[in-house]
Amino acid sequence: MIKFFRRIRQNLLMENKTGKYLKYAIGEILLVVIGILIALQVNNWNEERKIQRTELKVLNDLKEEFVFNKDRFDKRNIYKTKLKATWKQFLNDISDTSNIKKVAVRRPGNGSEPVHITNSALTSFLSTGKIENISNELLKYKLINWENIVSNYNELQNRHKSFVETELRKFEFPRRVLPTLQMRNENFKNPFYKMYSERKINDMFLELNTSIEYQNMLINNYMWINNTVQVGVELEKSFDVIINLLNDEISKR
Repeated sequence: MIKFFRRIRQNLLMENKTGKYLKYAIGEILLVVIGILIALQVNNWNEERKIQRTELKVLNDLKEEFVFNKDRFDKRNIYKTKLKATWKQFLNDISDTSNIKKVAVRRPGNGSEPVHITNSALTSFLSTGKIENISNELLKYKLINWENIVSNYNELQNRHKSFVETELRKFEFPRRVLPTLQMRNENFKNPFYKMYSERKINDMFLELNTSIEYQNMLINNYMWINNTVQVGVELEKSFDVIINLLNDEISKR
């Protein structure tokens, strides 16, 4: 191809057709420039496809992480919502001092076990600075603000857990009225239950449940569960919004 163009130029010079030669030379230069521009454009297209494939993988990883976390969170939140209703009934029962059997009931689980939300994929993505490549401003904002939302929810869970461990359990355990969770799982009761009659145990539950100090702790625990459920509703909405936005972004790629 190069020899072909060289031969044309030589013929034009030999025929003393300078004007045609100049026009041909300019055309040849333009042809070369166009070829370079096309090559650059093709290279840019290839790079763009590589970037899009990488971004698509990141978006799918984020979606997978959010779906996983939402599933685990939903199960825990459903449990806490049901537990909230159980606690409300329990507080109503122990407030009825006319019925000794009800006052002597054992309390429900404290509900302070936290649900752990992982953010490894999101943290890795944010650290790269490539979040600016996301055109959806709402999704960008939600992802950047997500760690703050989770942090607030985790703080609420941790404060509830701290209340149970430092106040509620410390008040209960010296009175030896509740078996530990491990004992319940192993179908094994505290020896205390073997040493006393059921009536004696019920009397001790009655004494405990009618304590003003203990009742205040129980009400506080109910409020912790209630607050966690309420914040959980907003967290669940954020999960849904982000997952839907990720689906929309993925569908565009």
